[in-house]
Amino acid sequence: MKRSRLFVALVAVVASTASARAQEVLQLIPDDALGFAVVTRLGATNEKFTALAQKLKLPLPGSPLDMLKGALGVEKGLSEKGSLAVAAFSKGESDEPSPLFFVPVSNYQDFIKQFEPHDPAAAIATLKLKDGKELVAAKRGNYALMAAVADRAL
Repeated sequence: MKRSRLFVALVAVVASTASARAQEVLQLIPDDALGFAVVTRLGATNEKFTALAQKLKLPLPGSPLDMLKGALGVEKGLSEKGSLAVAAFSKGESDEPSPLFFVPVSNYQDFIKQFEPHDPAAAIATLKLKDGKELVAAKRGNYALMAAVADRAL
């Protein structure tokens, strides 16, 4: 019962934070995406979610955004005022869709340098996450587009 309340509350919080800022990221998502999800105003949504969890007396070891940044090793370059998005694309022969992440950045170079890029000046840089997994990233406007190395063509 608590989980269903949390889900409904989360949907309400995310929906209530929709804004014109989401338009920028929506314009970047290609028309051939199978679907997408957007979290507008990343920092504000994080604060609302944390406040909601406290009101519902749900155990939360920290803010979701801080936990995500810690797990990924992000300290610089992320824009918490921007909108985060993920879009799913068909791989063709595979049933499993490929995700493409649209991460709002205040400084793309500062953001990707945290992931030890092979060539930071490359149009599509190969990055290494904290857990050793590799991703590719490219700059589009105020966003770092990130995908698995196998999905480089996205």
